[in-house]
Amino acid sequence: MRSRLQVRRRSNVYMLDGRLFGADDKRRPMPEMRHDASEKMNHRLRSRWKGCKYLPAIAIAIPLMVNLDSAQAQEAEHAALPHAFLLPRGLAPRPGSYNIQLTPFLQGKRGVYELDTGGHASIGMFDWGGLHLRSLGARTAPTTELIGIATLARDGPRGLSLLAIAGAPTGPSRDGHHSSWSFLAGLAGHWPGHGWGADALLHYDFSLGHFIPEVSLIRKLTKRCFAVLEGSATIGNRPEIYTLPGIKFALNRSSLIGLGYRFPLTNSRTFDRQIYAQLEWGRRH
Repeated sequence: MRSRLQVRRRSNVYMLDGRLFGADDKRRPMPEMRHDASEKMNHRLRSRWKGCKYLPAIAIAIPLMVNLDSAQAQEAEHAALPHAFLLPRGLAPRPGSYNIQLTPFLQGKRGVYELDTGGHASIGMFDWGGLHLRSLGARTAPTTELIGIATLARDGPRGLSLLAIAGAPTGPSRDGHHSSWSFLAGLAGHWPGHGWGADALLHYDFSLGHFIPEVSLIRKLTKRCFAVLEGSATIGNRPEIYTLPGIKFALNRSSLIGLGYRFPLTNSRTFDRQIYAQLEWGRRH
């Protein structure tokens, strides 16, 4: 480049490539400046070229990071949803998580009403499983259930689990219900969505030869208000089907209160109606 440039000092006048520039002319391009600019441009081009070899890795990493963030956000949203009134969640809780529900209710049949209290407690013990303790009524339900849940498959907040249930005879004996120990086994699943979560359980009662499906759907209405819809059935000699619509309100990050109304959809029934008030609190991971 310098061989082509002819620079000559003549009374504060510079000649460059046959053109004259005054000493005070701001447009004059000095040879040193042109050389530095060219070197900087070459350095930038070399740097950009070196960065191109990372483009395939970046192209693969960005979708993975986006999916990871989406999964973490979805799991956090799922953890903020309340539990159903009666159903255990179809996926084992994370280690260190727990949930406790205290459920006083009024049960009526043929115009006769009685007060009772049920409850549900769950705890996450391992990455692969946990325990539930459930009573549908200390005076009106024939058993209290100890439920072991083990994860079969898990993808973030959704998954499939195996259930093993032992029912202790803590309540009165009723026609068609247990008066001794009962043993059940089955499958459960949990499916979350944007602002909602669904659970499904299907277990078999070896003592009575019944299939018992249970489902629940929880929908977030506002920041502190959730709609709950549950259904359960006993499929045997005399099928019984029950449904429970309800609503829950968050008091803070760990406590909720709920109101629900459970009633049968079949002529064969154990009760005509149950009116629930529930207090729920826990810690979620």
